[in-house]
Amino acid sequence: MRSDVNYRKIKEARRWLTHSRLTRHFKLNVGEARPSRLELKVGDDQLGIRSLIELARDVASRHVTKLIEELSKL
Repeated sequence: MRSDVNYRKIKEARRWLTHSRLTRHFKLNVGEARPSRLELKVGDDQLGIRSLIELARDVASRHVTKLIEELSKL
């Protein structure tokens, strides 16, 4: 799991949410119907909150599935 690049991105974002260590960027879409968005700089990537949540969901699903497969072999 620790070798998973996406897992490391999620962990880094989580650290920021706990310890304010990541650079934050706010986007204002003037004249558009969309509200302002928060983006987090994670490594070399800048991730929107929705992208980060979707990434966390996918990583968790993948790792939990692997864990269940391994547990079923015991």
